[in-house]
Amino acid sequence: MNTEFEFAPNWDNDGVLEYKNAKTLKRYRELLHEQSHVDTKQFDVFFAFSSEQFAEGLKSIRPLADGEKLVRVGAGGFGTKDGAKRLFEFYESIDAKIKAECDPQEVYVYEYNNHECCIAWDGDLEAIKIVLSLFGEEAARKIKRHRASMTVDNLVRKPIKVSGLYFNYNGEKKQPSNVWFSDIESEVSRRGLCHCMYDNVLYTVCLPSGEPYRNSELAGLTASYDEGTIFNYRKE
Repeated sequence: MNTEFEFAPNWDNDGVLEYKNAKTLKRYRELLHEQSHVDTKQFDVFFAFSSEQFAEGLKSIRPLADGEKLVRVGAGGFGTKDGAKRLFEFYESIDAKIKAECDPQEVYVYEYNNHECCIAWDGDLEAIKIVLSLFGEEAARKIKRHRASMTVDNLVRKPIKVSGLYFNYNGEKKQPSNVWFSDIESEVSRRGLCHCMYDNVLYTVCLPSGEPYRNSELAGLTASYDEGTIFNYRKE
């Protein structure tokens, strides 16, 4: 009798991945629940989205020392500096348990369904990102993926600093927000030549010197560009 973890898309249900013989998903769900339902006030952290909620939250944590200020923890969260540190250590401890006790392939399939990757325009991107963050690059490369829209190589690719990229729009130098690197070798477009789309027209992207920017290692990729940094690589 086969007891290996198996999964396959159910095309009668929009391609949701159906699986069997999962051994660690129950534990994964338990750990996710523990992480998401933690009482943050025990860490002297509260969440507030109005002045009334802030006042109530402040009463729920330990009294602040003279001169002590709250720190922001994101997503409407506030807390003491030491409390925020302990809360994030708690979150990290749950992640460590997931890495030690759960199977990356099973987590991938669970998150694929959880994020409705079967109908997402970017395929399994959210699921593989979670695997990458929890289990690391080596484990992510071994995952059997479905509707993969981006390689692990591109997900872990480092941002590139290139200052002053621009394209010439009716004599005006404009900064692109998204760039594309040609994967075609021709007289018109050399491999790795950088372009951007603006007002439904494709423009060549240049360095401050006026020379067309080229990076053959990024051929075929689209990326974001902001504050002199190329990042958020993807295949479109």
